[in-house]
Amino acid sequence: MNKPTAAFIFCLLYTQAAAQVKNITIGVIEGLNARASIAASQRDNKIQAAAIGNIVYFSADGGNTWQKSSITFKEGSNAILASDSKGGVYYLLQATEGGVNRIWCYTSDDGGQHWDEGNAINAASAKDQINPNVTFDDKNNLYVTYTQFDKYTSADPNCLSTIQLVQSSNGRKWGEPRELSQTPGNCNDDQNTALGPMAAISPDGKEYCIWANQSKIFLDRSFNGKQWLTNDIAIARLSERCKGEQGANRCFTAPVFLIDKNKKGSHGSLYMTWSDWLQDDRDVWFLRSHNFGDNWSTLQKVNEDVQGIHQYNPWMAVDHTTGYIYILYFAQNKEDGIDVYLAHSIDGGNTFKNTKISESSFKTNNPTAASCYISAHKGLITAAWTRYDSDKGTLLTATLKQEELIPAGSAKPVSKR
Repeated sequence: MNKPTAAFIFCLLYTQAAAQVKNITIGVIEGLNARASIAASQRDNKIQAAAIGNIVYFSADGGNTWQKSSITFKEGSNAILASDSKGGVYYLLQATEGGVNRIWCYTSDDGGQHWDEGNAINAASAKDQINPNVTFDDKNNLYVTYTQFDKYTSADPNCLSTIQLVQSSNGRKWGEPRELSQTPGNCNDDQNTALGPMAAISPDGKEYCIWANQSKIFLDRSFNGKQWLTNDIAIARLSERCKGEQGANRCFTAPVFLIDKNKKGSHGSLYMTWSDWLQDDRDVWFLRSHNFGDNWSTLQKVNEDVQGIHQYNPWMAVDHTTGYIYILYFAQNKEDGIDVYLAHSIDGGNTFKNTKISESSFKTNNPTAASCYISAHKGLITAAWTRYDSDKGTLLTATLKQEELIPAGSAKPVSKR
C-alpha cells in the first residue's frame, strides 16, 4: 500500500481544520444595516457577549448557547461591544433622542448579562453623533471616537462633519470631546464626509486616530495626549466612484485601525485594513507602520481571489498576547453566494492565510448590508456576522482557537499594489 504524500496529509489537515468551525445562530435581525459586534471576557473567555442593533446576547459556555439580555436598550443602530482587561464590557449605541443622534454607553460587570441604565456622551450637544468606536489604554480608560454632524445627511453646503475623541475612566463620566480633524467634511455621508474614526493607544500612552475624508485616509496623533498634529497625515487614497453601481455614495468602507501591544518584535506597530474598489472588484487591503505612522508599507491585498469576485466589509483584531493579526470579511463566490472568511497572520502582516469559516453561503439583494466583527485574546478568536437570505436576517457567531487554523507559514505572501 502506498504511503500518503505530504500534500495529501496537508489537504487532510486543512479539511479537518475547516470542519471544526461551527456556526451558531443567535437570533433574528430586524431591518438592514444593523451592526454586528462580539466580545469575550479577558478574565474568563467562556463569558461572551454579542450584539446586533439594540439587542445584546450573552453566553457563559464559550459561545455554545446564548440568552438575550433582560435590559431594554434604546432603539438604535451602529452599536459596538468591547471588553477591558478586567472583564468589564462596554456597549456603545447610536440612538435618536429628541430628533438628534446621540451615543449612549452601557456598562456590564458580568459579561453582558446585566447592564446599567446607560448614559449619553456629550449629551448637551445639539449636533448628530454617528458611528462610535471604542478602544482602551493600559489603564482601561475608554477612548471613544465618532463623527459629529451639524445635521446628518444634510445637503446644505455649509453643513460640516468633524472627527471627535472623548475619554472616560469608567464609561459613566466623560471628559470634553476633542475635535481631531483639521479639515471638516460635508454631511452627505459620501466620499467627502469625515467618517469612520478609530483610535489606538500605545502601551506608553501615544494616541493615534485615523478616519476617511475627501477620498483619503487621514492620521492624527499625540505623544502626550495634549498636543496633536497641526497637519493631519494623508496615508492612502480611496476610490471616488463605484464602477457600474447605481446610486452608490462610495466604494470603500471606513478603515479599521489597531496597534500591536504584544511584547515581541512587532510591539507598537500600527495596522489598518479596509475594503475598496481599486482594481476590477472590491478587495480587502492592509497597511502597517513601524515608526508611529510616519511611513507605511506598500498597499497589500489580504484576500486571494480571481478578478470580478468581491471581498468587502472587513473587521480586524490583534491578539496582544501573541501579536497575531485576524481579519474577518465577506467574499462573493462564483455562484454569487456570500461566504465569510478569516485571514490571519503570525508575522506582522507579511503573509496572510485565508480560511472560510461560514458553514454555508447566502444570497441577498443587499450584500453590503452585512457586517462582521472579531475579537482575539490568548489564542481564542470570537467572530460574529450578519447573514441575509432574501429579506430575512440572522446573527451568527463562531469561536475557534489559533491552533485550529491552517498555519500561516504555509500562506503565500499577500499581493502588493
